[in-house]
Amino acid sequence: MPKGGFLKNAAILTVTALVLRLLGMVLRIYLSDKLGAEGMGLYQLILSVYALLSVAAASGICTAVTRLCAEKLATGREKGAVAVLRRALLLNFAAGMLAAAAAFFGAGWIAQVWLHDLRAVPALRALAGSLPCMGISACLRGYFMALRRAAVPSRTQLAEQAVRIGFIFWLLPRLLPYGTARACAGIFWGDTVAEAAACLLLCLHTRRVTRRQTQGAAEKKGLVRQIGGIALPITGGRLLHTALRTVENLMAPSCLQRYGGTREQALAAFGALKGMALPLLFFPSSFLTALSTMLLPEVSAAAALGHRETVRQITMRTIRITLLASILLGSIFYAGAEAWGQALYHSAQVGFYVRVLAPLLPVMYLECVVDGMLKGLGQQVASLRYSVTDSALRIGLILLLVPRMGMKGFLLIMLVSNLMTSLLNVGRLLQVTQVSLRVGRWIAVPFAAAACAALAGQFVCRLLPSAPWGQALGSAAVVAAVYLPLVWLTGSLERDLITAPRRVYAEP
Repeated sequence: MPKGGFLKNAAILTVTALVLRLLGMVLRIYLSDKLGAEGMGLYQLILSVYALLSVAAASGICTAVTRLCAEKLATGREKGAVAVLRRALLLNFAAGMLAAAAAFFGAGWIAQVWLHDLRAVPALRALAGSLPCMGISACLRGYFMALRRAAVPSRTQLAEQAVRIGFIFWLLPRLLPYGTARACAGIFWGDTVAEAAACLLLCLHTRRVTRRQTQGAAEKKGLVRQIGGIALPITGGRLLHTALRTVENLMAPSCLQRYGGTREQALAAFGALKGMALPLLFFPSSFLTALSTMLLPEVSAAAALGHRETVRQITMRTIRITLLASILLGSIFYAGAEAWGQALYHSAQVGFYVRVLAPLLPVMYLECVVDGMLKGLGQQVASLRYSVTDSALRIGLILLLVPRMGMKGFLLIMLVSNLMTSLLNVGRLLQVTQVSLRVGRWIAVPFAAAACAALAGQFVCRLLPSAPWGQALGSAAVVAAVYLPLVWLTGSLERDLITAPRRVYAEP
């Protein structure tokens, strides 16, 4: 792929991810204002079940489409790529219909047995219709990413989010007088309408593109086996991991209640952490999300063609960029934690959670990017093993610590879990790609620079007037102004990291 094409697609995905996260934050702030902390806690519980059903409907097959289509397109077999897409669409539609049936007909049982809150029933039935559309859209997005045509899925994602927000903003005020149950249902009706609109747009784009694919043979033989070989371990891993995370999210309010307080207080604390603080911390990860999305077909194609040095160079550059960016963001959030919590949510509790979790941002971001690269290199079984180990550990620690320590115990569990999973994933990637991690230059020096920058940001934050937005943005500017020159002068930020390579694939 030409250098300009990669940079263009990366830029498109970065801008799209940034806009989507901005719109998502606007929606989150709006929902927290309308529903309150307790309502956000209930919404977050329903969202955990939605995440589990979404994995069943649209998880591993999307990655399989991107990998297999990228490999076939790299060797000039366009009809083979279309054949992969058609088989994947049938498989994902069937999976989406099964997930939808489970959500609609099992809503009462899920709400009573899993969530212990019958207010979730209307929302679970409302979200059922989105699952088949989600599966189809995931396949089509994977196909366009294999084509390196990022603009198509980007436009549809923006349209999807616009429809979602517009529909929720119109419907939610009309449902709020009838209680939290109907309000949450209205939110998920917005998801269903948005997913259907995005699916329709992607189908129209795909119809135009596939008509022009004429090269190569159709290659219908063995496609289901090839797709299953990639998709089943990924789907199984994500399903098991998400199921365990869902169990964790369902257990957390109950364990918090055992520590002390009412069910409503436990839901409020859980909603402040999972529904407010964590979305804020992950909001600026747009560039890294785009990078991870673009690297999957690049790494898959390079590995298929035997370009080991290319894979190695991509791995080194990705790790370094991820660490430099996430360490900067962590120091920004740490320095202005209370100001960010007050500015966005008018909550000191959210600010406390942001400060505690901000130092974890590098491992959180690195885990997300590395996980995508491992799947591009065919290491989905290793990812499955690490995910299961992590989730089992978290559940055990929740049962042990949260009833005794409350939210402090839950935050400690997040620290241990994220460190362990990130180290396992990074270790596996380094082993597969034969890259040596330079701890001093890549980690120690940026962290030292970030510590100096965070101290400067905190100092300036105290000097500024008490307006939360002024303190948050002022401290962020000071942190960046201190951190970036320091990492540049110490050699951690080099010119080769911010300029594109002359060619994507080195010779084998």
